Amino acid sequence: MIFQFLIFRESLLSDFEAFFLPLCVAAGGVWLLMLLFAVGGRALAQWRRSDLSTAQRALRDLQYQGTLSPSQRENMQALLHRLPHRVLNRVASDASLPKGAAAVFSSHVLERRSVQSLLRDATRPHRGLRKWRRVSALRVLAYAFGEGAFDERIFHLLRHAVHEVDRDVADAAVAILGNMNNDRAAQLLVEAMRDGASSPARIAAQLDDFPGDHSEILLPLLHNENPVTRRWAATLLARYNDRTAVPLRLAELAHDASADVRSAVISSLGYLASPPSRMRRPVHVPQSELRRRADLVAKVAGDLLHDNVWFVRAQAARTLGELKKPELASAIVPLLSDAQWWVRQAAKDALQALGSSAAPSIIQALDSPDRFARNSAAEVLQNTGILHSLVIRVARAPQRDAADLKLLQRIDIASGETLVAAA
Repeated sequence: MIFQFLIFRESLLSDFEAFFLPLCVAAGGVWLLMLLFAVGGRALAQWRRSDLSTAQRALRDLQYQGTLSPSQRENMQALLHRLPHRVLNRVASDASLPKGAAAVFSSHVLERRSVQSLLRDATRPHRGLRKWRRVSALRVLAYAFGEGAFDERIFHLLRHAVHEVDRDVADAAVAILGNMNNDRAAQLLVEAMRDGASSPARIAAQLDDFPGDHSEILLPLLHNENPVTRRWAATLLARYNDRTAVPLRLAELAHDASADVRSAVISSLGYLASPPSRMRRPVHVPQSELRRRADLVAKVAGDLLHDNVWFVRAQAARTLGELKKPELASAIVPLLSDAQWWVRQAAKDALQALGSSAAPSIIQALDSPDRFARNSAAEVLQNTGILHSLVIRVARAPQRDAADLKLLQRIDIASGETLVAAA
């Protein structure tokens, strides 16, 4: 039996050597190849990443210095040629990339791909993840061509993309048009806002950074049937201080059916009547025109102080405070007793903005039956320096003035017996 067992063991070992040993060798070889592939792929990725970082540093130098030395430009060109098409395409379509840098990457994409192939990708209504091929093609085409030589076909594609049902594609098209900063792009964005395409907030954010005067194409939006469109149009028109027609057209919407529109109107009117230091786009406006606008804003805001929506009342109060007209304080003081806390706070801030010259109207609120109104009036008198001046005057006077002492007592009671002692 021992002899038979030895024969069986030898047979088993020979079978293992014949079948399993080559299998183990093959598995080891596959593992070694996978290891080499992983290490090599990582090294290749690091090398490409290093090239990409070097190219991006060169582009940043171009962005800040305005020019590159011949050696820097030659090195950058060599690096970009070594980058794979997929990387170039992805970087060129990055919305966060500065316009100049995106144009450099896009030109290299066009060296490897024809315009016709990019136009095909930009035209096809891809679905799912493939839609980003369309977005990428649109960005590359937009960045590669200069504004003066921009092809009509690309504007046509962007117009369709902005109206796309897919929000990702529509929002990407809005961002592309926003980077172009020319009149044609502004026209397409305004049309998109008019038609309710994409997100009105995104479109407004892009238009707000556009140079030049686009008030003429924005003014018709004030009468759009969509209140969201009217609101953003009213907000954007605050930039155009040099257009005398804008305040008058905005004032027509002071009693719009939408509270959001009314709030935007009074906010924009406040900017248009402000001195140059507070203007959204500082330009020279004659003092006579500023006075006329201030009178218009005072009338509109005065009416909206009685609006039935609390945030419209709050915005109206803040706008009146920004006009720096002390005579308007008497209209703001009643809002210190408003039913909404935010309106009360806005009234207090507005009265503080009017300064010490508004003291007569503020002092009247010290006897209000509303505790918050009394306390707010006392706080405004403190923050505007009126209480401090009053305490100094009483302390230094040879004989105490009865009126001053009475006023100090009223402030003390209104503040809860804290402010006068502190002063």
